[in-house]
Amino acid sequence: MFKKRSWFIAASILVMLMLGSVYSWSIIRVSVESEFNVSATESGLPYMFSLVSYSTSMLIAGKLIKKHQRAIVILGAVSFMLGLILSSLAVNIFTLTLSYGVLVGTGVGLIYGVPLFVINQTFPDRIGFFSGLVLLGFGFSSVIMAPLIEFLLLNGPLSSMFMVLFFISLGVFFLTVPFLIQPVLALEGRSRPATPISKGSFRLLYGLFLFSLISGLMIIGLTYRIGVLSYDYDGVFVAGLLTIFAVANALARPLFGWIIDKKNIFFAGTLSLVLIALSGLIAFFNQGQLPVLFALNYGFFWFGLGSWVAIAPLAVKKLFGAHNYAHLYGTLFTAYGVAAVLGTLFSGAVLDLFGSTLPIYGFIVIINIVNLVLLKQLEKTTSTQ
Repeated sequence: MFKKRSWFIAASILVMLMLGSVYSWSIIRVSVESEFNVSATESGLPYMFSLVSYSTSMLIAGKLIKKHQRAIVILGAVSFMLGLILSSLAVNIFTLTLSYGVLVGTGVGLIYGVPLFVINQTFPDRIGFFSGLVLLGFGFSSVIMAPLIEFLLLNGPLSSMFMVLFFISLGVFFLTVPFLIQPVLALEGRSRPATPISKGSFRLLYGLFLFSLISGLMIIGLTYRIGVLSYDYDGVFVAGLLTIFAVANALARPLFGWIIDKKNIFFAGTLSLVLIALSGLIAFFNQGQLPVLFALNYGFFWFGLGSWVAIAPLAVKKLFGAHNYAHLYGTLFTAYGVAAVLGTLFSGAVLDLFGSTLPIYGFIVIINIVNLVLLKQLEKTTSTQ
């Protein structure tokens, strides 16, 4: 049993490293704007659609995973690889949006939920830590993929970069799919008692997750562009910072899983929201003047996103029970797509119209203060159930 668990965790982390390459879009985005001669808003479309497709396919997978785990994993791998091949052939921003945004994003969403579903069903011991450990792979991806993508773009066209990513993904899926398609019962079959679902509590959790994601997804998609084009930092310097930010994003996942195991989701959520709001305040006044403060607050933006990606599935498990996990988490994750649309369109429009990052940081501060109110209300609501 221990050996099966170990191999499953290892395969899950490896596949998450591949899927997390979507977080390296801020580097790709600069090349897309140059090659296709598009604006900041248009260059955000493939990223935005990839996150929308990611969240939508997670909703579908969540409803089917109990009976069709094998088919979901295989379909996800095919969609991801096909999207990369077609992205290498894209001739404009619209075909790139369809190939990368829709197909790659769908592949990510179909596979992403499988390890989390299996862990929530069959890993009762230290569930927060194990979930965070697997999610660490997704966040840690940029540590590996960002420098690789930057190197490929400096030494070749956009099309070649996508083709190299295809071959890498082919190798990753060859190694991991056999472990991901094994039935849940092959690890440890358990039946879980049903837990009543409070619609009011779930709506509060949905709003909380939605607002917590907007700031992080905006920043991740814009970090390289803002650093290089808005603040005139050296591209190599910003790319190096992306590696540090990715580490912060990755480490937040097992760390907050551990915090929830030791404390609770409300303590973890409050800590995360306060850090994000303070980072937005620092960024608002710094405006890139001091590189060390830029590195600090952007690191916490990435860290905050990682924390909420870890908090959300554990909140579903603890508030509504493992029996309801698969379909509720799929529904909750549609907030990821909504946040991607709102955040990408808002930030792109701000940069195109005003050329200033001030409204972005002000929005981050306000929305996370609102989130603290929602979190407190969720705590009151669930304590009376």
